Amino acid sequence: MPRPFTQGRKMKNLPKRKPIRLEGYDYSQNGCYFITICTKKRECLFGDVDDGKMRLNECGEIAELEILKIPDHYIGIEIRYFVVMPNHVHLIVEIGGDNAVGAGAASGAPTHITIGNIVRGYKSGASHSMGYSPWQRNYHDHIIRNDASYLRIAAYIDSNPICWREDRFYQQ
Repeated sequence: MPRPFTQGRKMKNLPKRKPIRLEGYDYSQNGCYFITICTKKRECLFGDVDDGKMRLNECGEIAELEILKIPDHYIGIEIRYFVVMPNHVHLIVEIGGDNAVGAGAASGAPTHITIGNIVRGYKSGASHSMGYSPWQRNYHDHIIRNDASYLRIAAYIDSNPICWREDRFYQQ
């Protein structure tokens, strides 16, 4: 039987992955973004929902603390709303002003911050503090384009623990 993968050769007839980011969009633009980051296999690692309230365990507390630290790492970045759930986190991140910069990786020179930079930094910091990486490979983003969308998403985040059993990420 042939091996499914040979170094240097691509397998034929594999389905192409659908791009998950909005093609051509500059994710360093000022504005608000709704981000969802899930754990691997949507495993419930951050605590439990009890009577409509999220009860964080130690890993959940780390996940929350690392969200709160995001603005300390990036000038011009604010976390407008967030919730840590048993197997995912939701947050609204705002990139604002011309000052949305961070330190360059090698040179220390300022670099424009993208949503991807923020998510990678968050996952890395939380993983380091937890001693392992609980995260799935990617994340979901939604560009918030108006006040009505912002208010709808903020209400969704706020009600997420109350509606946990109906949530698409729900697992026991």
